Amino acid sequence: MAKRTHVPLSSQMKASRFLTATNVSENEVRLYEAPRLPEQRARSLRIGLIKPNDVLLSHNATVGRVGVVPNFQGEAVVGTSLTFYRLNMERFKPSFFAGMLRSEFYQNQLASLMKQTTRNQVPVTRQLTPTPILATILRAAQFAALVRRQERLQARQREGCAKATHLFQTLLHTAFCRPE
Repeated sequence: MAKRTHVPLSSQMKASRFLTATNVSENEVRLYEAPRLPEQRARSLRIGLIKPNDVLLSHNATVGRVGVVPNFQGEAVVGTSLTFYRLNMERFKPSFFAGMLRSEFYQNQLASLMKQTTRNQVPVTRQLTPTPILATILRAAQFAALVRRQERLQARQREGCAKATHLFQTLLHTAFCRPE
């Protein structure tokens, strides 16, 4: 008779979620529906590790589904049917970027790109082909960064002027208002 051995929980293989286009719909990423991959298999796919707030876009077979990755514990890997965008949160809000990808304008561009292939797919290299909206968004983000920098410089300048004024007032008071 074979003897059963107890394997401690800490030494059991961890499983990573594996997301495909079917896990993205109606503007959400359904992590809870994603199948799990053994740790060894997930390790071989490390290039597709996603994090909360990444924006997912389906681009193969089912094209145009968009969602923002919610907070989650553990690891999750995306399959070849999804592209993930990790945004600089100071420049772009994931919900805003996802909204741009969901827009009729962008979805029509995806449809146009699909017509140029024999399968329903949009190559990763063509997904962010500059468009008037994307260019405007990028310019707006650059402008916003410049405005924030200018505001910081103005605040420092105001602080410096206030210190100089205070120093001058102190010197005047010391020079002319000191009782003898």
